[in-house]
Amino acid sequence: MRWIPGLLRGTRVHWRLAAVALAVFSLVGTSLAQATVRWGMLRGGHTDPVLEYFIPKYEAETGVRVEVDVLPSGEFTDRMLIELVGQTGRYDIIYHSGGWFGLYYQYMADLTPYMEQYGWDIDRFVPKLVEAHMTHGTRPGDVIAIPHVPQNPLLAYRKDWIEHPEERAAFQAQYGRELRAPQTWEELYEVATFFTRPAGSTVAGQVVDQAVYGWETALRHPAATGRLMVPFTYSLGLKGFDENFEPDIDSPILVEGAELLLSLIQDAAPPAAVNWDYLEGLEYMRQGRLFSTNLWIDVGSLEAPGTASAGNLGYQPLPRWAEGMDTRGYVGGGGLNVIAGPNAEEAFRFLKWLLDDQADEYARRTGFFIYTDQFEDQELLDSQPYFRDYLPAFLEGISVGFVRQGIPEYSAAMWNTAAEFLNEIMSGVAIEEAQENWVRRMRREFERAGYY
Repeated sequence: MRWIPGLLRGTRVHWRLAAVALAVFSLVGTSLAQATVRWGMLRGGHTDPVLEYFIPKYEAETGVRVEVDVLPSGEFTDRMLIELVGQTGRYDIIYHSGGWFGLYYQYMADLTPYMEQYGWDIDRFVPKLVEAHMTHGTRPGDVIAIPHVPQNPLLAYRKDWIEHPEERAAFQAQYGRELRAPQTWEELYEVATFFTRPAGSTVAGQVVDQAVYGWETALRHPAATGRLMVPFTYSLGLKGFDENFEPDIDSPILVEGAELLLSLIQDAAPPAAVNWDYLEGLEYMRQGRLFSTNLWIDVGSLEAPGTASAGNLGYQPLPRWAEGMDTRGYVGGGGLNVIAGPNAEEAFRFLKWLLDDQADEYARRTGFFIYTDQFEDQELLDSQPYFRDYLPAFLEGISVGFVRQGIPEYSAAMWNTAAEFLNEIMSGVAIEEAQENWVRRMRREFERAGYY
């Protein structure tokens, strides 16, 4: 409310009228405050389209102001916890990933009544995204989020290198089999090391002036190493722990798998990868210095015109460990939560407009698809030149990916301890010793949480 000097001082002012005026001004101020939606956003491929196109359009159509704080991944969860536990009211909408939601599940609104009221059909969403991002074991029966920036780790690779006749002949001579997109981790090791070459070598008929590498993923930040080690563990037929929270990672197959994974890192990844936290390695792919990458986000940058990778990539789910072992990758990304409170409905209306009313335009501009029917929409599939190659692989990856267990301690017990295991074996700790450490750390987290 704006203070107006003199309003109550003149002898002609009727005090009752003044009181009514003050009440009206107060109501107007309250209304204006409620017509603002505040979003704590994790930076990603959606950020620029949302800030530059969708929010201005929504504000022009509705008069509702949308304020956004864009935060990097390294500080996002800590910042959200500070705001939520402190009940600051700073945000109405935040993002959750499957491993984080257990940290702040109690602060979120159940979206079920809003979805019913505003006619948002949950059956339209890709079922695996409903399981992974709209529901959670800590809130049985509730809809806790709307899927957003869905991801699952895929293998992106240079299909033009695989198809090159000279490369095919050389690979056949060396390995006695046809060169193809790697279907198992062992095949990935063979193909990745085959394409790892020094500067001055010839790759697919072109002399390269810098070293070329066969595979990459970020290997420094725990979120990145966990993003590699957890799905790799699942590909071995392990889940980390069973229904009684007993670790299953003491299996001999983990040692066998870790030996191959460590060899892949040492023999085919760029040495600089140990200093990468996030998406730094994609620049190698854009420059033509990389055969394959564990891709989980930002595919559009690899297909940008003028890059060496544009139009030359194939996509598929992560490799199997062996034939018949089909859990590969995980259902990544997350959902947008609405924080419980007086502004929850206003925030929900904005999300309904953004992700339902504008769904197809959102998919075109961001590359993120959340509805089953969108993967069959021919107009949408033709809206980007790479969608017809990328989206079928993405949907297959979702179907063979696992959903992270819905317990509050998942990140601490599984993700973080998996990252520590990988970091230890990369630093020279014996795999068997690191395996024992992983089991011990996981048990410690479950003991702290009172599971046994």
